[in-house]
Amino acid sequence: TGYLVPGIGAALEELSGWQPDSDAQWRSHCHALHAGAWQLGARVCDSQIAAEATELIGAIASLSGQLQQVLEFVPRTSASRCPLPRTLLQSHQLDAAADITMLSNPRLPAAIKETITELREALIRCGPRGAVAFQSLPLFCRILQRINLTLCTQLLRQPARVLTERVALAPLRKLWIAWRERH
Repeated sequence: TGYLVPGIGAALEELSGWQPDSDAQWRSHCHALHAGAWQLGARVCDSQIAAEATELIGAIASLSGQLQQVLEFVPRTSASRCPLPRTLLQSHQLDAAADITMLSNPRLPAAIKETITELREALIRCGPRGAVAFQSLPLFCRILQRINLTLCTQLLRQPARVLTERVALAPLRKLWIAWRERH
């Protein structure tokens, strides 16, 4: 249960509409919310996970959580729970307190694109070329890293789609990614 304890505080923050001030706070929040569950799942798959691999699992889980928050940007922001850090919004002259009116701001797609670009770069660093421990991760971690990386790449072609539609990979594409990672 030690893996899940940090997630309780982060979940309470989520419910209260907490918004991160900085990128570091956002990463920390998403790490607390997601890493424990992923690390616990990995332990169930393999009881001999090295410390380096455990950290990598936490990093991938955190990035996956951040991407999920970007994908849920419109409903969260409409409910006065904008997930993006205030510093990022301010750097694009966006007002975090504007809530739903921010969704029509023409500067918002640039902030979303910057965020997705950073998430994609971080996911690449976690991948096979950037981390020796990647191949030792449980299969579900490697597959989810590849799925999220593919989704970021797809979103970068049209980042404003996040504001107008639900974006996801087709189940067949996910299955293909999983098959490639397995074989």
